[in-house]
Amino acid sequence: MSEGADTVMPMTELDGPQRAALDPSQRAVLEAPAAEPLVVVGAPGTGKTTALVEVLAHRVAGGAYSADEILALAPARAQAARLRDRIAARLGGTVSGTRARTPQSLAFEIVREQRAAAGKQPPVLLTGADDDALIRELVEGSVDPVNRYGFASPVTSDVLRLAGFRTELRDLKSAMSEYDVSPDELASYGVHRPVWRGAANLIEELETVLSLQRDGAYDVPGLLLEAASILHAEQGIGRLAVDRLRLVVVDDAQELTEAARRLLVALEARGVTVITFGDPDIATGTFRGGGPEHAVGWRPREEPAPRRLLLTTVHRHREPIRSAIAAVTARIGARGEGRHRAALASTTVSPPPDHEKGAGALAASGAGDWQVRVAIADSAVAEARLIAATLRRLHLEHGVAWSDMAVLARSGAALPTLARLLARAEVPTSAVRAPDAGADPAVAAIVSLAGAAADPASLTGEVIEGFLSSPLFGVDAMRVRQLRRALRKREVESGGGRSADELLVEAIVAPAGTVGIEAPTDAGPDTTGLSLPARHPAIVALRRLAALLRRAGQVARDGAADEVLWAVWEGAGVADRWRRLALRGGGDGEGADARLDAVVTLFDVAKRVVERTPDTTIENFVMSWEQRDVESDSLASRAEREAVTLATPASVVGREFRAVVVSGVNEGTWPNLRLRDTLLGAGHLIDLVTSRADDASVVDRRREVLDDESRMFAQALSRAREWLLVTAVESDDGGPSILFRRLDAPHLPGSRYGGVRQDILPSTLRELTADLRRRARDRAVRGDDADLEAAALARLARAGVHGAHPDSWLGLREPSTTRPLVDLVASGGEPDAISVSPSAIERFEECGVEWFVTSHGGGDTSPEMTLGTLVHAAAEFDFRSRAARLDYVSSRFDELRAEAPWREAAMHGRLALMLDALEGYVEERRARGVVTLATERPFVVDVPVRRAGIDVIVRMRGTIDRIEGHPEEGVRIVDLKTSKTVVTKAAAEAHAQLAAYQLAARRRAIGQPRASADGDDPAPRIDGGEPIDVAPEQLGGAALVFLGRGKHTDVRVQPAMTSSQELGFERRLVRAALGMAGLVLVPDSDHDNDNDNDRDNGMRGAVGSPAAEASALVPVDPGAPAAFTAAPESHCESSFGGVSVCRIHIVPEVTE
Repeated sequence: MSEGADTVMPMTELDGPQRAALDPSQRAVLEAPAAEPLVVVGAPGTGKTTALVEVLAHRVAGGAYSADEILALAPARAQAARLRDRIAARLGGTVSGTRARTPQSLAFEIVREQRAAAGKQPPVLLTGADDDALIRELVEGSVDPVNRYGFASPVTSDVLRLAGFRTELRDLKSAMSEYDVSPDELASYGVHRPVWRGAANLIEELETVLSLQRDGAYDVPGLLLEAASILHAEQGIGRLAVDRLRLVVVDDAQELTEAARRLLVALEARGVTVITFGDPDIATGTFRGGGPEHAVGWRPREEPAPRRLLLTTVHRHREPIRSAIAAVTARIGARGEGRHRAALASTTVSPPPDHEKGAGALAASGAGDWQVRVAIADSAVAEARLIAATLRRLHLEHGVAWSDMAVLARSGAALPTLARLLARAEVPTSAVRAPDAGADPAVAAIVSLAGAAADPASLTGEVIEGFLSSPLFGVDAMRVRQLRRALRKREVESGGGRSADELLVEAIVAPAGTVGIEAPTDAGPDTTGLSLPARHPAIVALRRLAALLRRAGQVARDGAADEVLWAVWEGAGVADRWRRLALRGGGDGEGADARLDAVVTLFDVAKRVVERTPDTTIENFVMSWEQRDVESDSLASRAEREAVTLATPASVVGREFRAVVVSGVNEGTWPNLRLRDTLLGAGHLIDLVTSRADDASVVDRRREVLDDESRMFAQALSRAREWLLVTAVESDDGGPSILFRRLDAPHLPGSRYGGVRQDILPSTLRELTADLRRRARDRAVRGDDADLEAAALARLARAGVHGAHPDSWLGLREPSTTRPLVDLVASGGEPDAISVSPSAIERFEECGVEWFVTSHGGGDTSPEMTLGTLVHAAAEFDFRSRAARLDYVSSRFDELRAEAPWREAAMHGRLALMLDALEGYVEERRARGVVTLATERPFVVDVPVRRAGIDVIVRMRGTIDRIEGHPEEGVRIVDLKTSKTVVTKAAAEAHAQLAAYQLAARRRAIGQPRASADGDDPAPRIDGGEPIDVAPEQLGGAALVFLGRGKHTDVRVQPAMTSSQELGFERRLVRAALGMAGLVLVPDSDHDNDNDNDRDNGMRGAVGSPAAEASALVPVDPGAPAAFTAAPESHCESSFGGVSVCRIHIVPEVTE
């Protein structure tokens, strides 16, 4: 039986948990007459939700309403779910059905029932992605959209096609729906803003197309208004399920939109008692149409407002946190009520409700350590490290569960970076909002694969490479290049001429596409590197990809879009591995977890598309997915994890945590005072419709934005129960914002202005392992006992902690050998030879370690090196024209294959310019009477080295690019360079590579050109094969010809080598060769000056020393273990920022 408006219900207990302890202001809400509408306002933490639940329990227990006649509304689905669980727990066995939902959910049920009664299809809720796609289709489908829709300046066709314009148009359309403004009415408002006339025409056509394509399609505001209209129109008919409702309570009413407010008005007009709970100072939805003023009243202005009750005691947190929140809210313009700001913190803090308990109630230990702290970091990375350290300390030292902590940022765009940085510190995180599936590379690969399965003709080599390098297959660029080379090798050997791209496509569409590229065994690549083992990752992935596309293609013939996507996902076979990674945690685990969430979102979206339009083909789904610029909301459930919550303030409305970090409170970021609708003016339209001031200045509007930003900031602060940390970054780009400065709180120890903590202990297993190893080492150096550290490391090692076991420590093992790289003493036969490349001499002299790493497995073949190979190949032949030379190089351009198309195009253009430079150089030399005597001539120079303890041969071998002859200038050796960096004239005179070529010529060591297979040459060879026998007096020197700068060449000349310089360079060569073998060269004061001269000019040396005894001038310590020396000051530092970075710092074998 219902009670009259003046009846006070007795407090009767229910079957559920005992009623929460209430303060007098909360009890006043319960003691109000059962049928009286109320507005309850309270500061954060004053127990509004607790009072809401107790009101429902009290009314049901007292018999005023049955459990089927009550309903709680919350602004978001997740919040409604938590509220539903809490109500069910409080009411015990007396509740059935859904007792908490969102206004949108209630509206959907009302509209659905009304349409069902009329024999119509259920309503369809339009998403932002749907709206965006339709707007794009209308604009791009028009030849002249500006004139078609009547837009005024400054709107142009290019502006209409921008994603930002579509966003503003959707905001304007939403505002129109929210306040029931028709396109005609918007056009009439065009006197205030002419651009609205064009927007009105576009929105009118949009609504017309929607009505034809999708009967019963509504956006959220339209759905709410339609439900309100139905309630007003059908009063007294009593055929709607909502007619059973007699009491509706609203949590966080400050988040209500105008359309939701009108739904409450319609409910009340239907006889439903409405009670709202809210706080206008912590509204977060103002940017999406929310109204803070709705927390203090929902009735129209002309009607009397409901009675207002204030909650006066804060139970969630103690005074320091309460003071921080009050410092922010005190500067916010009041929206109808300000007295609630005087609420004081209780001397005893209430425990959280059962559904939000983490590690239990408040922990006495540590609660008094700090309540509110601020921290300023030097960079975003340092800020994340500080946050991670704080969270780990709370978890380890105070027992705060990961799930009872949150890191809040103003924008969701900052959360992925925070998650990645926190994962590095082994802090598990979980985002409240589902990830943007459209931006996930794994999802992109699934969608693209589904499209390719349905349309095999769309497959190209580039597309296949993209699939192979996606997270579904994980083949790196190097292995893809190996696969391409192997396919190309097989094609050439079989006499074919197809490109690697064509061969990749054949490997997918033909079952035997990869036959013939495997090596005979699985031991590894052959000596040419052009055959691959059968288990090579690229071959395995290629075959998996082919099988996947065949299976998905079969499903695509008659299957639904979501079935094709599932066939792709199942065929990829990564689900179990990603699941294991996600459960393991850490950086890789966080990435796997995010990818799985994105995949779930994709399937949820696909399922809803198929349910809405069952005849959607996979081709149409792929097209609509790839064109979307707006993320679709997902209803897919996500597993709860023991992890720190990463969220925006709006995502945690109605939630609380023991510890909260509010991050990124920087100037320009929080608050963000940018006016958000400067073109189409959705906010301006709302001001006109609601009769707000039309002449508000930019300053006034920015003040409103600052108030909105402050409300969001206060909402973030108010989520904390025990610990609150607010962080910002101070750098050259900016510093803490005005919101940060309003907090009068101590700085966190360890931050920029917080001093240095002396008691900082490792907070991760990685840090602990490193600390124990450092302590053990220090004790060992001092000769102290390190048994405790050793025992701790042993325990960590048994637990599988990486880096704890000595077997994984670098630098502890003794060298496998200390012998030089060659035998220095001949044993009954020919002496060993130390091979030296002319181009390696200077590299070794600059840094012995870098030379060793590059020469013994640390080097690779870059596209730039391949570019040089092509230019040198083109210079061997006498082409009839520049075009013929370019055609030849273009036919081999597949060998170049850069990782990105833009890079490939750039190198193609650069190659053409270098060929132009080569043509220009050849023509200029020919005009001067220079004749090319030889090209690509090999040579070998042997220098015997015999002295005490050493008997080896230094064998220098190389290839000379060009040898030119002139009647007067003599014979000149030319080395072609494709680098853009031109050496100085002084460096050219001392250039070791040129000196090596001159030495080979003086020793008459130049050999014959390489033989070519019949028909293999693209043009006649310049080199006719005549012997090159140059007398020393005929040698006119050597030159470096730089082609890398484009159409002109830079030439650097080295004068002809003299006899004394020949011996000096020989000595330099021997020194370098012995060093390359690992011998330690020791200082020799008798030759210090000569050593300097040798290095400076590359040729000057000890005059008169016989060649066979050149090594006698090289002081060597044959008894020292082999070693190579790095030169970080002269080499490593100078390499940073240049074209080539020192390999010591980028090769894993050295750095890890």
